[in-house]
Amino acid sequence: MKDNSGFKNKWLVAVAVYLCVDLGRLQDLFPFLSHVWPGALMTVVLMAFLVSSGDLTDSFVKGLPQTRNFLLFVVLLFCYVPFATAPRAAFNTALGVSLFVPVVLSCLVIIDSREKIESVCKFLCLLFLFIGVYALTHSGRGPGGSVGDENDVGLYLVSFLPFTFFLLSQATSRKGQALWALSVIVSLAAIVMTKSRGSLVGLIVMAAVYWIFGKRKLLLISITLLVALAFTYMTDDDYKAKMLTITATSEGTANERILSWNAAWKMFLDRPLGVGGNNFPRHFSEYQSTDLRRDMWGRVAHSLWFTLLPETGVIGAYLYFALVYRNFKDVFAVKRYPHEALQQRFYVSMSTALLASLMGFFAAASFLSVLYYPIFWYLTALIVCLRNISLMDASFAIKSFTP
Repeated sequence: MKDNSGFKNKWLVAVAVYLCVDLGRLQDLFPFLSHVWPGALMTVVLMAFLVSSGDLTDSFVKGLPQTRNFLLFVVLLFCYVPFATAPRAAFNTALGVSLFVPVVLSCLVIIDSREKIESVCKFLCLLFLFIGVYALTHSGRGPGGSVGDENDVGLYLVSFLPFTFFLLSQATSRKGQALWALSVIVSLAAIVMTKSRGSLVGLIVMAAVYWIFGKRKLLLISITLLVALAFTYMTDDDYKAKMLTITATSEGTANERILSWNAAWKMFLDRPLGVGGNNFPRHFSEYQSTDLRRDMWGRVAHSLWFTLLPETGVIGAYLYFALVYRNFKDVFAVKRYPHEALQQRFYVSMSTALLASLMGFFAAASFLSVLYYPIFWYLTALIVCLRNISLMDASFAIKSFTP
């Protein structure tokens, strides 16, 4: 194709529709859509775009080494299927994660300019503005899927709030400033509405990252005051008392969670190669502490890390941690590229947003079983895209100033 801009624009629209289905859950809001299996349909559409574009190999190369580790992680999940105690659970887990591959690879091909990555950020922030409003009007719950439970809603909002903060800092028009300020306020109020302690931890970590690496500290202080006001007026005394015991480890769900993590660690030591996707619940009762008064068969580990270790073993842990390391390395590398003055602010601000997003996600995910959720892979795709776009601009800047 000589001029494929129109083709890529259609492809970008297909990615947007996919995200509306996956995160916005259009099929739950409009039940008649469920009859056409919109998730599977859009996955096939994205795969068709990849194949017909001839950029399938290019997408893999652009994403190295993240795409390599991601695909190896998917292959590893499928390898567990014949050996797992619950092979159907292992297969469904592997299949579910593999369905994220087309959208991730699509992003690596079509998000190839500063304008496009900014447009994608705006679209995601508008999507989460909708999810925030939905959560506020549904007692903290989301539209469904991986954005249904209150804890999951809080996790997603915390993870994507930095992008709204980034757009607010970049906005030059009053309309843009008003829109993104409203989005920040709605997201913060919705996070409080979820009453998720893990999300509160993620929000604190995210704010700390912005305080250390960001430059808009006055704006951050204002947002902190908004959170304090929302916490004061939108929560009851029982919830406030529950939040004050967030560091307590000897009672209630906190103690049960720590005992679950201990069982997960024992399972990992006993089965270092892993038990397979979503098979931790099938083995939980074999390793549970006597301090747990009930049979824990079928219950999850309530932690990304303590799901990763027992279910994917040393190989899966290596692939995942190597991918995490590369993500952080790329984020910090973007700050060091010699961009032109006008570009510098954009790239540095967005890299800070991605850093805050990653840290907020991992902090909140430490208390949730979200290893197989798409959010981390979406963030990874954005990081790779920013790295590639930033590097191209930096190379152009170097050539421009070379005598």
